[in-house]
Amino acid sequence: MSVSQSRALAGGIALYLAAFVVLSIALVRLFSASLGAHFELVWLALLPLGLGLGALLGAGVRGIGKAPRSIAPVAHLAALSAGAVAVSVVVGVRARSVDTFDRAALGQLAIYLGTSLLPFLLGGVTITGVLGVARRRVADVGKSGLLGAACGVVVAAFVLRFGPARVGLGAAIAVSLAAALFAIAGRHELGEAGGAGSPSEAEPPRVHLGIIATFVLGCSVLLAGEIGAPYLKLAAIRWIQIERVAFQRWTNRGLLTVDKPSAGAAWLRTDGTFGTPIYEAKQLPPASPGELGYVLHKDQGPALVVGSAGGRELRVALRQNVKEIHAVEAEPTVVHEVMRSQSYAFSGELYDKPEIRLVVEGPRSFIRRPPSPYRHVVVAYVDSLAPTPTGAVAATPSPLFTTQAVREMLLTVVPEGTVTLTRPEADADRLVALATRALRETGAEAPAKHLFGCTKDKISTLLVKRTPLRAEEITNLRSYCRRHRFAELLMAEAPKNNVRRLLVEGADPAELTAEQGADLTPTTDDRPFWFSTVAPGHLKKTLLDVRALKEKHRGLLTIAAGLVVTALAAFVALLGALLVSRRALEGATRGSVLRAALALGFSAAGVSLLGAALAPRLALVVGRTDLVALVLPLVLLLALGVGFGVGHRPRDVGARGAAQRWSLALVFVLAPLVMGLEPALGAALGLTLPARLGVAAVILGAVGVGLGALLALGVRIASSLADRALPLAMAVAGSFAAFALFGGALLALQIGYSAAVLCGGISVLLAAAFVPAARHPTRLAEPRPEPLPFDRVTPISERPTVPEIELSYEELPVYAQGLRSDEPSSAPEPPPDTSAHSG
Repeated sequence: MSVSQSRALAGGIALYLAAFVVLSIALVRLFSASLGAHFELVWLALLPLGLGLGALLGAGVRGIGKAPRSIAPVAHLAALSAGAVAVSVVVGVRARSVDTFDRAALGQLAIYLGTSLLPFLLGGVTITGVLGVARRRVADVGKSGLLGAACGVVVAAFVLRFGPARVGLGAAIAVSLAAALFAIAGRHELGEAGGAGSPSEAEPPRVHLGIIATFVLGCSVLLAGEIGAPYLKLAAIRWIQIERVAFQRWTNRGLLTVDKPSAGAAWLRTDGTFGTPIYEAKQLPPASPGELGYVLHKDQGPALVVGSAGGRELRVALRQNVKEIHAVEAEPTVVHEVMRSQSYAFSGELYDKPEIRLVVEGPRSFIRRPPSPYRHVVVAYVDSLAPTPTGAVAATPSPLFTTQAVREMLLTVVPEGTVTLTRPEADADRLVALATRALRETGAEAPAKHLFGCTKDKISTLLVKRTPLRAEEITNLRSYCRRHRFAELLMAEAPKNNVRRLLVEGADPAELTAEQGADLTPTTDDRPFWFSTVAPGHLKKTLLDVRALKEKHRGLLTIAAGLVVTALAAFVALLGALLVSRRALEGATRGSVLRAALALGFSAAGVSLLGAALAPRLALVVGRTDLVALVLPLVLLLALGVGFGVGHRPRDVGARGAAQRWSLALVFVLAPLVMGLEPALGAALGLTLPARLGVAAVILGAVGVGLGALLALGVRIASSLADRALPLAMAVAGSFAAFALFGGALLALQIGYSAAVLCGGISVLLAAAFVPAARHPTRLAEPRPEPLPFDRVTPISERPTVPEIELSYEELPVYAQGLRSDEPSSAPEPPPDTSAHSG
């Protein structure tokens, strides 16, 4: 392979994977808004699943997975995948919500999934062909692909604000340009007849530039038409009516929308849910249980509002004449483009009031570094009453409702200070259990004396005071609730078997969970406050009740369905490795090919498990949502790329030992990380933002380098066994990675992130156990130098020859007659040189 071919392939695969990462992010955001947050994980798993299934298909295609390989079909398939990208975006924009799970709804959902999976499927076939052509340059191609994927994360973070439709069409153009680079690589391609790397005089398949130019121009025309006269508008948004939306902005967190004002308020929502009202300047918020803290403190400050989106809690504090109000918001788009732009005049310039001091920062890190002790801390409530009863947001965690978070809030207030927590009434028992555990950790002996709560319109607020409530304070709180007709949450005259009374009196939440059926275990940062109330002991019973899954636990339903589908895909991929013909294995055994596939599959599963478990924990440290979506995946992909390059240094003869050493080193890194992750991340919360980013980059980078090296060695060993071994191993790896995404989500939901990290470490060890020895100790082929201009390599059959002349011994010159080896030389010796003695 020449230098130009190697560079064109590396650039093409980098651009190709960057485009597919951008497409994956755009589709996830698009279908999360139109179908609901419970489908977000499904579309996230389409990338590894589609690439794996595409590799399985490509293993049997002549010119892709079967010799003689050529770059021409790779370029054509890449161009075809650009058209599939455009189709997936157009269908996604027209998607409508799926409310039921009857035959019609399932057929509609199958269309959405099929059109979204198609580009990744063709991408898997294309990548298989690229790796087959560059079999001896897999290290360079793989490293370029991972670095290109990292660049795709950066691009998506900055262009997603223009909308998934335009971003998806831009990704289609990038895919078609990658096909053009593959076509450039095929211009000087040598024919392959007997196998990889053996030149012959057969002419290779030609690249049809017209096909590639058609897709480049077609995708460009689609994007230009969308920019000039927008026609790809979102057909529907889950949970709300799109006709009522006055403003929308796409972010990495989701689709932010602001409704048209109605009754003096405009609702701010994310993906159609998690709403909060923006009140008009002259409109006062109605009385609510969230004002219990001000009943005790009146106008005394300072007060802290955690999650100030919409500004409702800020207006409540201003109505109480609090002179110093601190507010923290983690989403910059809400602050700069909504409250200080779109709704600036409508809200009466709320964020610029002299009493309000707003900070764009992660809430947990801001609480750890307070400018001064607060008298009152308010955790703002976001409305999720529409999707919560159906379990659609079950897999959405809230880092503010954990034992560590409530304890930190209690420690940041003055001794007589208070903290108010607001949740739907269905979560009231869990809220009481959480506050009780946090109070006991701060030294409270009788948590019941520190708690008071009220309920209105199925919304409950719990007041937590650092010191015990006095009798007159309880009287004032009860008078306020009765005046506004609020139902009291904790009553002294409650029956002895009342769950909340048992919780505050010290009953074990685990025992009550077994009796009640709902999960009452106090949440932690390792197992945060999920919207699912299914206890671990009742998971099996819940999964077997299909009717309950459809009506109340749709988040669990999507996870369970994803596990089943990806498990079937993994079974088919393993079956393909077992049933491959011996002739296609080129002398390698099926056992070695299966072991190589399992080793690469468990390595990919380790990447999914560890990435999905560490990213949310480190997101808590980083805090800001825009930096979380940019920095964490960028660092992980860069580390994987660096590790992929480092993993190809040992020769094939030592690849198996190197893989085992890397896996053991990775386990030695994970073991202390799991044991010391809690105090380490707790200490990192008190650092500045650059320092917190550095901590997250070091942890995720160290794990990513090890995983990248393990992937590289698995790819190298598989490619050394046979031509068909690598695509079969890639198929297993893609299906294993998709299965691990759903499995890791279920582990985090039921047990905690540490369980997912533990399973990731086990997966890495299994990869080391299954890895086989490389078949042949081969050396990487060096790039062939470029020919000079106007140089032409003339075939041997066309080269001129010199006619042979037969001479007899007598016809030879005198000096040549003495060179015969069978007779002694009789030629006279030359006379001695006497020129030096002349004169």
